[in-house]
Amino acid sequence: MKGLILLSLLLLVNKPTQGQSPSADFTESEFFQALSWGMSSVEAKRLSTLLTHSTDPKDSTVQGERGQPVAVQGLNDDFLLLLSLVSPATNEKVERYRSEQAHGRPLTAKEQASWQERRDEYRRRLVAAGKIRP
Repeated sequence: MKGLILLSLLLLVNKPTQGQSPSADFTESEFFQALSWGMSSVEAKRLSTLLTHSTDPKDSTVQGERGQPVAVQGLNDDFLLLLSLVSPATNEKVERYRSEQAHGRPLTAKEQASWQERRDEYRRRLVAAGKIRP
């Protein structure tokens, strides 16, 4: 499980596609919850703060561009999957964010099925590790 979360963190930030909007407005506490499943609370707090507030390139090797916090630069699917498991409200934000990434194009049935399969696997692993309730 730790390897899965660490891999997600390595891939956390993607360059946004043109016109991508960060309007999902993920909170520091949502980032913290998702990150805390795979790292110490100290590290999760540090990284969640950097993702939501830091614009200083000296703060981290995970840096934002153009003076924006890292989180508005773009989040990858692996990290979005973790965020989607934080709460039903956070899952709704993730779904809005994914729709924005697709520029309003409805996700295909195949894309939705693949997403749900991967989400179920993440949930299964987190439950097995005792990180979340079934």
